[in-house]
Amino acid sequence: MNERDEKHDPDRMRQPRWRQIQRALEDDIRRGTVAPGERLPTESDLAKRFGVHRNTIRRAIDRLRQKNLIRVEQGSGTFVQERSVVYAVSRRSRLTTVLKNNRNSPSREILSSHDSTADESTGAALSLPVGFPVLHIETLRRFGQQPVAVSTYIYPLPRFKGIDQRIRETGSITIAMRTFGVHDLLRKDLRVRASTPSAKDAKLLGVGRSKPLTNLISVSVDGDDAPVQLTHTRFISAWLDLYFQFEDRPR
Repeated sequence: MNERDEKHDPDRMRQPRWRQIQRALEDDIRRGTVAPGERLPTESDLAKRFGVHRNTIRRAIDRLRQKNLIRVEQGSGTFVQERSVVYAVSRRSRLTTVLKNNRNSPSREILSSHDSTADESTGAALSLPVGFPVLHIETLRRFGQQPVAVSTYIYPLPRFKGIDQRIRETGSITIAMRTFGVHDLLRKDLRVRASTPSAKDAKLLGVGRSKPLTNLISVSVDGDDAPVQLTHTRFISAWLDLYFQFEDRPR
């Protein structure tokens, strides 16, 4: 329903003005006129749009917040609430598969790739000596048009020389790894921590420096249990719910 239809909707015309505005904004959100994670217009702009006092706008905004359709970030504005994805973590689970199953139209863009050498932490994670040649790949992941995660992948060289090009061609790390003889990529470990974004990540993700990010740091191994990939993903926390299930072992 557009604004012209709203003016001629008798049910809406009988409602308080703040309620009419709330429902109009709710329609904008549900139609995707304002996308998940996108900032709403300011109170002043909304007041001009609807021809009301800012107090009326605040009441409508507060109702949308109570319905968990928006979130208010002090100093940044009011944003449409993101639709979170439940990610059940296992040795073989892949976030891309989860996103496709949730119909989020995920995509991955390689931002940069360069040869480097392993520092102490990288060497420990990948069982490499300090100074061993490695390949760094930086990617940006989107749901539709919305950027949601920045990832750093590190691979030992020369074994994975050219995997960056293969990822560009296929759009899939799992498929790219098969080219290099890794047919069963297994997660060895996973660390989860919270952080705020660096200036670079904040710009890529289109968020403020105070926006919470979830960091997923993992090491993956091949079928021979040799470490082949170190991953550090910085994810907008509101988009992802991590799910861990622990099975009791028989005594």
